[in-house]
Amino acid sequence: MRAGIALAVIALFAACGATRTPQVRETSAELPSRTFVSVQRLADKLDLDYLGEADGFIEMSTAPDYVMLVRDSRNAVVNGERVAMGQPCLRRGSDYVVSAGDAELVTSKLSSLRSGRKPVEAIPLTIAPAPSHPSGLPAEWQPRSGARMRDWQAIVIHHAAMPSGDAGTIHKVHLANPGWDGLGYHFVVGNGTQSGDGEVEVGFRWREQREGAHARARKGDDNRWNLHSIGICLVGDFTTVAPSQRQVDSLVRLVRALMDEYGIPAEAVVPHSFVHATECPGARFPWGQFMSRLR
Repeated sequence: MRAGIALAVIALFAACGATRTPQVRETSAELPSRTFVSVQRLADKLDLDYLGEADGFIEMSTAPDYVMLVRDSRNAVVNGERVAMGQPCLRRGSDYVVSAGDAELVTSKLSSLRSGRKPVEAIPLTIAPAPSHPSGLPAEWQPRSGARMRDWQAIVIHHAAMPSGDAGTIHKVHLANPGWDGLGYHFVVGNGTQSGDGEVEVGFRWREQREGAHARARKGDDNRWNLHSIGICLVGDFTTVAPSQRQVDSLVRLVRALMDEYGIPAEAVVPHSFVHATECPGARFPWGQFMSRLR
């Protein structure tokens, strides 16, 4: 639920030692335009998609990068790290604004985190012992009895890039690709068109604990992302519309369960675009809110 997003982000600030900042009662008439920057314009400068405000949080994100501002507060989150701004983020007309100095602060922080990110080829996937059999997963998400457990180390999030469908539909599409043996993902989350809104469908690859067919970085690579990452696909085309709230809620529940079971850190939950040159899972996917709930 949306309340869960708010609680998760507030908890992140608390964990970082944040204290509640008294609201500064300023009106738009008191804010000289030359000293404040539109959040929408800031998003353009940062090459992020502006997703607007929900539950007091203003999000700009293009996975895996995101910036979340808290309305009427000096608190911001940049790729999971808290940034204390000098002035609160305030509404001005139909937009939100931050001070020019805070805009530079956020820009500098995101630039630093981007420059420090390792290229996909350099990211080690440390081989860890696989559990003998999952114990904490709900019964409906369990692999088949007797399947040899794999050493899953990461989770890759996708969208189907089509407005309707289910696991069966995607399975048929993938079968049409030469050399493919069917559904390339381990899990599919429905959007209410051909399966339930938020319904988690378990693919044969997960039941049989087989490697994925969803995340080869490029032809000729070592294929470690398919071998060691769990592929989750949400039905929908998130280049134009956002996933439903039930889809995001189910995704959070599923990913948390898999993280707990396999010891996968939040940093190893990545969008498809992190592995391959693609826009997947789409500009309208609320990556910042999703990651804040995971953390």
